[in-house]
Amino acid sequence: MRILLIGASGQVGKPLMASLREKHTVIGTGFSKTSANLTKLDIRDNDAVRTVFSDFLPDVAILLSALTDVDYCEDHQDEAYNINVTGTKNVAECAMSCGSRLIYFSTDYIFDGKNGPYKEDDVPNPISYYGFTKLGGEKMVQSVLDKKSWAIVRTAVVFSYGHRNFTTYLIDNLSRGEVVRAYTDQFNSPTYAPNLAEAVAEIAVKKLSGVYNVAGKDVIDRYSYALKVAKAFGLPANLIKPSTTAEFPQKAKRPPRAGLIIKKAESILQTALLTLNESIKQFKNA
Repeated sequence: MRILLIGASGQVGKPLMASLREKHTVIGTGFSKTSANLTKLDIRDNDAVRTVFSDFLPDVAILLSALTDVDYCEDHQDEAYNINVTGTKNVAECAMSCGSRLIYFSTDYIFDGKNGPYKEDDVPNPISYYGFTKLGGEKMVQSVLDKKSWAIVRTAVVFSYGHRNFTTYLIDNLSRGEVVRAYTDQFNSPTYAPNLAEAVAEIAVKKLSGVYNVAGKDVIDRYSYALKVAKAFGLPANLIKPSTTAEFPQKAKRPPRAGLIIKKAESILQTALLTLNESIKQFKNA
């Protein structure tokens, strides 16, 4: 199978490329972090996207590239829209023209967080501009491509080594003896990147279509999550201070009770999705 991995330099892209290359022909692209093994690509450049597709003619393209900094998106809405919506449209149209299937990555931030965790068929209602653009990307994929030609993978709070994320932020700050504030009123499904990559590789190879929630098994608030990380790494939990969104508001609104119900993915995939304790253990031993 010929697989185009758009955004291969990120924390999901790297393990996904490593996994798929064992049995498939894979080309990876990068934007801000290119290397000798990656093709530079800005998905906002429709001509460049078209060239990559026409040169490689992938059986499936996996779109990881996105602007994911939630607060940055709130302040830079044109840039967020151009990457997350227009860029997705460019990729979807090229996939359609080349007869390629497309796997698109989305987020639990497309929901308002009033009634989470969420199933695949729950009605989205984003409360941040980031969530709005990711939902816009989903709609682009669904409107451009035939129903059997796309899959949408929704995930949440992805973490791994070597990348900026909540888990590495915790470890770095606690290791330096710095106080960390963690919200007691924001719930998500923390997801270990290599486990997510394994599941997405299975979706790609099995040619599955539709919407799939692929995330960690546990829905947990950030404070409780932080305590688990501190305990696993032997770091001072007393430096973790419980906080609320009202006390320390963020620039962009977060869904208070988000998280994803993963029963559909668990019933279809052979890949075992991990609990948070299992994820932290694998992360620690990586």
